Amino acid sequence: MPPLKRLASAANAATSVIFSTYDDFIAKRDSTQAVNTTDVHMLTIMCVSLSFSIVSVLSAQFAFYWFVRMRRGFRQE
Repeated sequence: MPPLKRLASAANAATSVIFSTYDDFIAKRDSTQAVNTTDVHMLTIMCVSLSFSIVSVLSAQFAFYWFVRMRRGFRQE
């Protein structure tokens, strides 16, 4: 098999695996229900990501507060 055909067949195999996984995901998620409550894995991922996002927002607010306080503390007025 020529190198270009071998490369093309490898690329087609890779994209077919990716698209079949994507199609399965879309078919699974394509419903009228927003979240399937029996899908424990998805609910776990959503809870963990929500927890990390809350921690991230709170730490950003704390850093902003701290920088404002430090700037006021070092003013030469």
